[in-house]
Amino acid sequence: MSAEVRSVFQFPCAASATTRRTLRKDLDAALRIADGPVIVDLSECDTLDGADIDLLLHCLAQTAGCDTELVLVARPHGIRVLLDVVRISSLVSVFSSVEKALGYSPLRNSRSESVWAQPMSAA
Repeated sequence: MSAEVRSVFQFPCAASATTRRTLRKDLDAALRIADGPVIVDLSECDTLDGADIDLLLHCLAQTAGCDTELVLVARPHGIRVLLDVVRISSLVSVFSSVEKALGYSPLRNSRSESVWAQPMSAA
């Protein structure tokens, strides 16, 4: 049995249309040939616009019916909240660091780490 090779893509924050098109092509290729999960690192982004969300949804559509899985990395606040609001986090595994995502095994069938299980302080 060969070891899985994990692809990690740094998501370009505030990307131009050209940069986003290049990332889309790279992600499409990775999702077609990957032996393991493809990791998209959103941890450096403070926000996502409609085109960014469209790109993530496109990648999710590419994984439908395939053995490849899309995995996201996002900080516990900010982007992670947005992923919850648009319900992407209910469709993919989301981790707080690339290291945790690299340690993810699809066989465990856990959709994301539980960073929300901690009580929030009252404001």
